[in-house]
Amino acid sequence: MKRAVDQARMLRGSCDFASREEYDSFLRGVFEQVKRGRRACLEEELRVMGRLPELQVDDFRELKVRLGLSSTIRVAHNVYSISSRLVGEWVPWIR
Repeated sequence: MKRAVDQARMLRGSCDFASREEYDSFLRGVFEQVKRGRRACLEEELRVMGRLPELQVDDFRELKVRLGLSSTIRVAHNVYSISSRLVGEWVPWIR
C-alpha cells in the first residue's frame, strides 16, 4: 500500500493537499484502485475453494503433567523446562 500511495503521489505531481478531506479522498481512491486489481483474483479463488467442513477436528491434546524436582516435564519424548516454583504441581499442557 505504501508503494501504491507513493506512486500515486508522484503521478499527481505534488505531495501537498489543500485539506485533510482532500487527502482522505486521495487515499480512498488509491485503496479502491488497489482493491479493484485484487478483487478479480479473490473471486477466482473463492470459486475454486470448497466449503469448510462443518465438523471441526481438534489437532491437539490436553494433558496434565506433574512437574518433577528438576523443573522439567516430559511430554511425547520431549523435555520442557518450567518455573521451579511449580515443582510438585500438576501442570496443564496442550500438545
